[in-house]
Amino acid sequence: MRQQTEQQIVANLKRLKDTLGHEPNVFEIDDYKHLPTARTIQRRFGGVEHIRKLAGFTYDNHTKGVKRSKKALESLLNSNNYEKKIINQFFTKYHDIDGKEKTVVRHYAYQQYLPNEGHYINISCDVAVTDNKLKHVYMFDFFYPTSIHSLAGCVRSKLKKLRNHPPTIYDATYSIIFVCTNPKMTDEDMNTVPTELGEAQLIDYKTFKERWL
Repeated sequence: MRQQTEQQIVANLKRLKDTLGHEPNVFEIDDYKHLPTARTIQRRFGGVEHIRKLAGFTYDNHTKGVKRSKKALESLLNSNNYEKKIINQFFTKYHDIDGKEKTVVRHYAYQQYLPNEGHYINISCDVAVTDNKLKHVYMFDFFYPTSIHSLAGCVRSKLKKLRNHPPTIYDATYSIIFVCTNPKMTDEDMNTVPTELGEAQLIDYKTFKERWL
């Protein structure tokens, strides 16, 4: 999906309202293929509420306010802390400087060479572990939801981004693994996410550590 202007987002939000018969919530925005995710709108325009107001909506968003800001900050800080720790552990355990067995590439920097076009493209993931013998790339996306509610929202957002921008790797197979880094959440919590994951996997932090660290 091409990046939309503020006016285009407002217009599509109104169309979604007409389709649903009510003002859409953030989950319905995430599921609508003609709109960016609610998280993207938050980053680009300072919040979904701003776009709602431009669309003339009166919906009272229960996620706004100081409490949500604190939760968002908590989630961001925890996600960053866990990600740094995990990346260091990945390098210690897997990285082969000679590139014969496994290599680790971090933070949206996995690059795929396009032989017919003569340049590289970036493959979006937090960390990629390439098994050079199997010619398989394990692409990890880490996130730290603060509740079951935000867990489902994060997964919906990631799946929408994956549908809109699927990875294309020419010389290897790949796996996409969403890792919930909140240690309080369990495998049972992962099973509560009411959406089809398709080719992606969703695992809790305990399972991730047992399999990979």
